[in-house]
Order: sequence, then C-alpha cells, then structure tokens
Amino acid sequence: MTLKFPALAVGFCSLSLMIPALAQDKAPSPPPGRQDRPAPNQIDLINLDFPGGTVPQYIQAIRKASDDVNIVVLVDFSNVSMPPVQLRDVDPWSALLVLDSIPSYQGGRTVKIDVSNSFQQRADFVAGNERPVFTVNGVVTSGGSRNDPTESAVLEISELLGGEVKDADVLTAVQTALELLPDDLEPAKIKFHEATGLLIVHGHPEQVRSVKNVISQLQERMSRQQHRLTERRQVEQAASTAGETNAKLQDALTRVFELETRNGALHDENQRIERQLMEREATLVDCRAELEACKQFRQQSGKPN
Repeated sequence: MTLKFPALAVGFCSLSLMIPALAQDKAPSPPPGRQDRPAPNQIDLINLDFPGGTVPQYIQAIRKASDDVNIVVLVDFSNVSMPPVQLRDVDPWSALLVLDSIPSYQGGRTVKIDVSNSFQQRADFVAGNERPVFTVNGVVTSGGSRNDPTESAVLEISELLGGEVKDADVLTAVQTALELLPDDLEPAKIKFHEATGLLIVHGHPEQVRSVKNVISQLQERMSRQQHRLTERRQVEQAASTAGETNAKLQDALTRVFELETRNGALHDENQRIERQLMEREATLVDCRAELEACKQFRQQSGKPN
C-alpha cells in the first residue's frame, strides 16, 4: 500500500501544473464599463468639400461635417492659408492629418502644424461611448526669419545693354519688381558686374524668381525689337531692290524702244532700197529691150552693128 502514494503524488503534481497553464491561456476580462478602442469602421465617416481659405476655416468645416468630433486648436493659424480640399468617406482624424501637408512657407512665415490623437497617447482601455480628442498644435514664425530659404542666380544681361537700355534701367526695373513682394522678406542682394555684363542676385526664391521674370521680359522685349528691326531692314532692302529692278527695267524698256525705233527706220530704209533696186531693174530691163530692138532694126536695114 505504501507504494501507491508516490504515484498519487505525481499525478497530483501534474494536475497542479496544468491548472496554471490553462489560466495563462485565458486573457483577463476588462473592468466593468470599459472596453477596447473602437475599430476604425465604428468611427463616423465624413465627406468634405472645402473651397479653400484658412486653417481655422478648414477645421470648422470638419466640425460641421462631423457633429461629435472634438478638436482643440492651441495656436492661432488664422493667417495660414489652406488650399481647396475634397475628401470622400474619411474619418475626421484623416481629414485633420491633411494639415501636415500644407506648404511650410507662406508669405514670409514658416508654418509647422502637428496633429495628435488622444487615443494614441493612452495605453489603458477606452470607454464604449468615449470619443477621441484631436489636438492641433504647431508654430508660426512670422517676419523675415533667418531660416527662410535662399538661393542665388547669375543672369547674363550684356545683350540688353549698349542701346537705349542702360544698366541703371535694368536695376531700376528689378528693384520695382522686388518692391511688389511681401514686406516681411529680407532684402535681396543684387550686384552688377559691369566687365562681364552679369547680374548676380541672392535672396528668397520668390525674389530670385521675380528678378528672373524681369530679365526674361526685357530679353523678350529686346528680341521683339530686333525682330521688328530685321523685318524693317528686309522691307527697305526689298524696296531698294525693287527700285533698282524698276530702274533697270525702265532702262531696258527705253533700250527696247530705241531698238524698235531703229529697227523700224532700218525696215523703212530697206524697203526704200528694195524699191530703188526694183525700179533700176525695171529700167535695166527696158534698156535691154531697147538695145535688142536696135540690134534687130540694124540687122533688118542691112547696117552693121
């Protein structure tokens, strides 16, 4: 009998090991009144047709499309532009994430927008009726910031100079164009190298692009003037050639008239000479006839020739 107790003890130990294993396979149930985060398909989807405006107007359009959305804006974005947006069947979170893609530089301001979701910051369970809170934060740096992007350009303008346009005229046109840009940009640096005819500009991309546009317009104007000058020279040359041709034609016609007149005179003279020859031939024939008659008369009269 004593030999059966070890076997019974072993079986009890095996059963004890299996019970904790089964307990580990079963996940603990959430506390009463709590449940996991809602699945994405449980979030209300919205359609959005935003015609363009500012960031606050875009956020307000999302609020209007979704009645129960919670959006907290921590920074004044009233001066930040938002382009037109069209969205179909998206959740408010995805619509807000579009703010991360707006241009980071607008009119001399550096814009950075961060959108966060309160559910992303939590590791505990979410109540069944709880909705997320979306926070829109960021920074707007206004006024010519040192972090503004800059670039340089070297432009050839020597072909624009030397005529009616002077280097001072080009620089005045460039300065006028730069004055039309936003005042919060740092002044552009512009240098003209007279020996090589190069205009060197360094500044914000909008400033460089504006200077390039001015030079391009001046070059197109110069090209049009040269084209018109070439056409006028061609017309003048054609007129001159036509005048020379007309003069030569007049000379040729005069020569032809003279030759025709001379030819007519020669024709008349030829006819006169022909008539004289015919008259003389007729006279010669008459003389020969008379001479033959005289010979016959002499022969008939018995007189020697």
